[in-house]
Amino acid sequence: RTSSFTRYEKNDFDEACQRRLAEVYGELGKKGVKVLLSNSMAPLVCELYAPFRLQKVMAKRHVNSKPEGRGAITEALVRNY
Repeated sequence: RTSSFTRYEKNDFDEACQRRLAEVYGELGKKGVKVLLSNSMAPLVCELYAPFRLQKVMAKRHVNSKPEGRGAITEALVRNY
């Protein structure tokens, strides 16, 4: 199971926000800006960033309301260089 990208802020970071983030990411790349992005390894994220270099990494999480939810989770590192 991957982490939810809607839980880090009081307002949900929903699919529209994810799509806008991917759009800005692409725009920055077109301007020659090198960008490294960390995100959830959710199917939507994999779809949005498929044109870029996407690497799965294990990221440790020590904060969780449920002890069994602590530990390593799969995240996506996306880079345009």
